[in-house]
Amino acid sequence: MKRAVWIRDGGRCQYPLDSGGICGSTYQLEFDHRKAQALGGPPTIKNIRLLCRAHNQRAAREVFGDALMDRYTRRSNGELFDSAPVAPAGTQPPRAVKKKRSG
Repeated sequence: MKRAVWIRDGGRCQYPLDSGGICGSTYQLEFDHRKAQALGGPPTIKNIRLLCRAHNQRAAREVFGDALMDRYTRRSNGELFDSAPVAPAGTQPPRAVKKKRSG
């Protein structure tokens, strides 16, 4: 499926521009669901397109909003925009321990 999308899109970003064309970038291309997978978009050739990373992020923000996307977007230094603490990769956060009632 990815190969078919790549060929159809000519290995270029398909984000529509206000001027009527498309971005056309070949840098940092990602596969994007036109209708978000989280909202029930199917994994079909028709629903998937190539977007450069910048336009993929922009499209996600248009659908899900800045507040949600800031939770998943990293700054150039690798930190998440959201201030919520995140466990380092490969580690698991501590689990809550239930105490047994004595009785």
